[in-house]
Amino acid sequence: MCGVLYFKGDSRKHKELIISLLNESRIRGLHAFGVSLRPSSEDDFQTMRTFDLPAAIDYIQANQFVELIGHCRYDTSGDWREINNNQPIVIGNSILAFNGVVRMSTKEEYEAEFQREYTTANDGEIVLRMFAEEGGAGTEKLLQESRVTFAGVLRVNGRTLALRNSGRPLWIAEDKGVKFVFSTLDIFKRAVRSVPHPEKYALMDHHEVPPMEVQWL
Repeated sequence: MCGVLYFKGDSRKHKELIISLLNESRIRGLHAFGVSLRPSSEDDFQTMRTFDLPAAIDYIQANQFVELIGHCRYDTSGDWREINNNQPIVIGNSILAFNGVVRMSTKEEYEAEFQREYTTANDGEIVLRMFAEEGGAGTEKLLQESRVTFAGVLRVNGRTLALRNSGRPLWIAEDKGVKFVFSTLDIFKRAVRSVPHPEKYALMDHHEVPPMEVQWL
C-alpha cells in the first residue's frame, strides 16, 4: 500500500491542496517520500526523495511548477533504506510513482525472469522500463497477470499517463486548467476539507480510472 499523487496546473493557485493531498496520503506509506517537479513546460522534471515528510513538503513550498508526481512509500520490494529504491523511480527521462506489487521475488530473480538488468531493486521499474521500451501492449499483458496489482503515474517518452489494473484504486479530479490524480477518494475529500476556501474544489469532476485503460494526462 502506497500513496500516489499527481498534479497538473499552476501550483501558485493550488499549492495548499497539493500539500494537503501529500499529507493525507502519508497513511498509505511512512517508509519514504518523494516528489518530482516540472518547473515549466519547457523544463525537465527534477526529483527529490527523503525519509522525512516535512522535507518533501518544504520542497513543494519552495518551488513553483506546472506538474508534480509525488509518492508516499510502504515498502514491498527493495530496501527502503537505500534511497534510490524509493519513488518516484527515475530512469533517464522516465518517471514512475505507483502503488502495488509487480513481483515479490528478489531483484536477481526478476532480472533472470525478464532477462534484463535493472537499476533499482524496486519492482515498479519492471513496468516503467517495459512501457518506455516496448509500449502499451507488453505492459497490458503484464498487468493482466493475477499476481500483479498496479496503479500509478508514469512519465515516458515526453508524456505523462495514469495507469491501473483492477487490483489497485486510482482517481482523477479535474476542472478548467487543473488536474489531480490520487490513490483514494477519501484522501481527496479529507484534503479538500483542510484547505482554505474548500468550496472552490467542490464541483471538480472525479471518476475512477477504468481497469487497464491508459489515461494520458
